[in-house]
Amino acid sequence: MEQSVCFAVMSDLHMDIMHDGTWRIDAFLNAARDAHVDFILSLGDFLYPVRTYASLCSPQSLPVNLRLALEHPHEPQLDVLHRFNHFEKPAYHVLGNHEIDFCSKQKVMETYGQSCSYYAWHVNGWHFIALDSSFFRDRDGVLKDYDRGGYFETNNLPYLSDEQLHWLDKELKASDEPAVICSHQPLFPCKRGIKNVHAFQAVLRQANKNHKKVRLCLNGHIHIDDLKEYEGVLYYTVNSISNLWMGGWICCSTLCQIHS
Repeated sequence: MEQSVCFAVMSDLHMDIMHDGTWRIDAFLNAARDAHVDFILSLGDFLYPVRTYASLCSPQSLPVNLRLALEHPHEPQLDVLHRFNHFEKPAYHVLGNHEIDFCSKQKVMETYGQSCSYYAWHVNGWHFIALDSSFFRDRDGVLKDYDRGGYFETNNLPYLSDEQLHWLDKELKASDEPAVICSHQPLFPCKRGIKNVHAFQAVLRQANKNHKKVRLCLNGHIHIDDLKEYEGVLYYTVNSISNLWMGGWICCSTLCQIHS
């Protein structure tokens, strides 16, 4: 019997710079509630988990949003995160890059309630996988976690870690369920996507060798809506729930219903 799953997905709230972010979260949660979703999902860049007071990025490399945050520090708005995390259905997070502008990746995981930055869950015969694409290579080619904004010092990013790719390969082989892979940065070949996209695609190619196992990849980060097909897999870029936006009232998020 064909099974379906319905979920609400949002990305890039940037609560720390969004003047009406609380309203936007409430609108998202109300829409999810009305749709009787199975779970809700954030694709990253939700908020700063700590007070904006320190960064490893040199002053000359600081982007304007980090510079302004340092000039006007404020406490994290964890009440909004609490509202999301305590929705009546399960709530899941993908790590973004901006959560790690002023703290370690470990601190973000603790704030979100995660024991690992990549993980999987199963709903109604579907296999959902959250990946962590916030890695960069330093000048010596060593792969490192994003940490306190230091990643703004290089263009050699983002990456999936080798350990994570090995885990993904095993995770996909362990289940015959149709799979949805979620990340913050894009997983298809594009300017702002992961640098080791060919290694990732090799894992998908192997998983889909006998039948189409990976159906959909979801990402945020780009702040636009986009849909592409690459090697038989759909790649859906989810617009920012905050910006870009048109006017003062539009709240961009997506209700997804998928069938096996």
